[in-house]
Amino acid sequence: MIYTTIIPTRKNRALFLFLGICLSFAGLFFFTQNAIFLSSAQNSIGAVIDIDNNCSNSTKPMSTYTIEFKDKDDILREFTTSCSSIYSYEIGDKIDVVYRENDPSFAKINVIYDIFMFSAVLLFVGIGLSLNALYFYIRN
Repeated sequence: MIYTTIIPTRKNRALFLFLGICLSFAGLFFFTQNAIFLSSAQNSIGAVIDIDNNCSNSTKPMSTYTIEFKDKDDILREFTTSCSSIYSYEIGDKIDVVYRENDPSFAKINVIYDIFMFSAVLLFVGIGLSLNALYFYIRN
């Protein structure tokens, strides 16, 4: 079998480099925003009060969870997670929650994977595209 390498054109290399740099900066931006959020966020214990299993048409089971928690002023708050398959909670399960002190309606489940995954994917894809484009620039 003959293996060939497709070398991107100069225009495509510039596009990949630009796209990679943009994705890297976007990932870094979201990463720092999440880090700032976590550094100033308040912690609370919440409970799952509702589960919606009909949030996706995919074959993979995906759910949204409605979580109720008390803020630092003992006011009962609730929020709904985005559609995801990474959680497997039941109604009544206790969960660590982080929320903005000045805006308790903005809350997230305190799971590092969930908080930083999007920014990490953007960052690593951007770095990969940039390194690939730089490799072909140097090679040719």
